[in-house]
Amino acid sequence: QRTKISKLISNCFINKFCIDVELLYLAKKSKLQISEIGIEWKNDHDSSVNIISDSMNMFVDLFRIVWRHQNYK
Repeated sequence: QRTKISKLISNCFINKFCIDVELLYLAKKSKLQISEIGIEWKNDHDSSVNIISDSMNMFVDLFRIVWRHQNYK
């Protein structure tokens, strides 16, 4: 299992907010079993996230992920 995850990580090129989306996308394309677990979220009021520009960048990253990995197996 660790080898499969290492392969996914080595094929990632996104290093911002969409890294988790890219990993899930590659896992699904690899037909790996994915499970959800709950977490406790704490909002950081000192966050440097910009809701407008970061959202736009994430939207573009979604297309970049699909385009880059369209032939991934």
